[in-house]
Amino acid sequence: MNHRPSDALSAVVLVSGGAIEVMGTRFTVEERGEGGTVTLHEGAIAFRRLGGEVVPVKPGQTLAWPVVAPDEPAHLPEPGPPPTLATPPAPKVIPSRAPATSVRAPSVDEVLRELEVLRGRHEFEQAARYLEESMRKQPVATRERLSFELGSLLTYQLKDAHRACAHWARHEEQFRRGRYAEAVQRASGALSCEGRER
Repeated sequence: MNHRPSDALSAVVLVSGGAIEVMGTRFTVEERGEGGTVTLHEGAIAFRRLGGEVVPVKPGQTLAWPVVAPDEPAHLPEPGPPPTLATPPAPKVIPSRAPATSVRAPSVDEVLRELEVLRGRHEFEQAARYLEESMRKQPVATRERLSFELGSLLTYQLKDAHRACAHWARHEEQFRRGRYAEAVQRASGALSCEGRER
């Protein structure tokens, strides 16, 4: 707005947060519907809140509305040095889940999924060690399946006849008339386990 004579009556500019009383001055108003700002360039103005309280604005100051706390001055802080950035907190170190020694043994399905991953990578020796370790943590009812998988791995992927025959002998002793009896007999026959030391 342009200069007004000093003896002129105060002009009033109504805004959403109240009214601005103009007393011979130059200022900029930005109204955004539910709030806004007034910046005083020269002269003097006062901001009258809807509740009736008058807030004086000095040259160079910007007042914003709506004002949240009626007891505090509504002026924006004077420009100062730029804020310093706080050092970011150090990243949290989350301990990794313990392998094979965790309290809860993996389920048979989890073991078989991991076995398929290892087989897919052709990591047969690691798969055999994984099965041996996993079988120790399984109840007898579910151990037969893992024992059969280990025997198959030793027979067909690792082609280690000595270890495979020893394993099939232990398997037959532990799981007499088990679900995989025929397949075990076929594998033992293919390896000629009867003629080998067990």
